[in-house]
Amino acid sequence: MKKLALLLIISLFFTTCKKIPFDYRNKYTGTYEFTTIASGLPFNCCFQPQPCCESSKEINFTGNISLGATKNLIVIEYIDEKDFYFTTEGILKLRVNEDGIIEDGIGVFNKDGSVEFNIFSTYHNTDSTSVTYGHQVVGKKIN
Repeated sequence: MKKLALLLIISLFFTTCKKIPFDYRNKYTGTYEFTTIASGLPFNCCFQPQPCCESSKEINFTGNISLGATKNLIVIEYIDEKDFYFTTEGILKLRVNEDGIIEDGIGVFNKDGSVEFNIFSTYHNTDSTSVTYGHQVVGKKIN
């Protein structure tokens, strides 16, 4: 009976923890301060290039990285800003391998606790035009 109680307590401990024991992604979880340089190019500028078409903007934001549902997935959740154009739902899912290489975003988790990656997103305006943004993202773990 004591063995059963001990086994129950141990299993309860592991199922209530946010982190999964012995998962290489645990070292990447936490709160990060991110900076992104978002460079946008409206779709119609491809056909009629103009110097004013491309825009670039630096955006700072805080996000939380947690474990995803599959064994190599991480999830970045952040407050979605109207001028951000990163994703529409404030959640970014990326695959990362055991070496810290981000497969979806062409980036890496560095040994100093920082992360760097690049992604593309498309924002659809209310006037039926769209803008594709390239994001160079750098983040530093703060806890």
